[in-house]
Amino acid sequence: MEIIYGQLTNDIYKIILTKAKYQKVLLIHDISASSDLLNNIYNSIKDICIFNKMSVFNLNKSEIFNGYKCLIFVLNGNSFFNANFARDEFINIYCPTNNEILPFYLQQGFKTNLTDYLLLENNNLDLNAASSIAYNRFSSFFYNLCNFQDINPINTQHSLITEYSILKDLNNVASETFFEDIDLIVKKDISYSNLAKIDLILIDAYMVFISACNSNSLDLVDFYKSAKDNNELINKFFSSLC
Repeated sequence: MEIIYGQLTNDIYKIILTKAKYQKVLLIHDISASSDLLNNIYNSIKDICIFNKMSVFNLNKSEIFNGYKCLIFVLNGNSFFNANFARDEFINIYCPTNNEILPFYLQQGFKTNLTDYLLLENNNLDLNAASSIAYNRFSSFFYNLCNFQDINPINTQHSLITEYSILKDLNNVASETFFEDIDLIVKKDISYSNLAKIDLILIDAYMVFISACNSNSLDLVDFYKSAKDNNELINKFFSSLC
């Protein structure tokens, strides 16, 4: 993801001029995008592209895949989850209207997407992103550990959480990372603003599970439901209780 700080309309103009001049450009927005902002964007690029706009809550996918070169998203992170379509064939310009940054890093399937433009102003501290990155690193580590796969140690050193550190972590997230907490909130229609609370609940569930293993209080039937015919996993479960 290329991150650009500056003046929004000028930055959009420069990208369209170099990447999509005289091509079809679609602006996708929600109610958090003011009429003045949308008009300013339109006036800045109307002479160098074929412009159209659409609400993220009333998407016409047939129109979206009708020859557009570039998509401009002006909305908040929670609304962005409604844009559930593959975007890899477009030049994508993301313009968050609040500090919800993580959703714009996720391609369809909730995996990181590092080939687009993220236009930011100041004060974009997304603490939910910090929580999600930490949780998914642990979840991936635990899954690999239980399935005898190669594991990388988790960095347990605490550092100051800043906008820079969060954006750096987002850019360093492995492309194959699956954000299972994001998948959960989207399926259950939970607001992105509650993501850190969901991560805490999920971590508590791991703690209960591990504590039950340590105290030999977890029924083996639960293991058999999970392992089924995988003898290697069954042996692993048994050994953890000894």
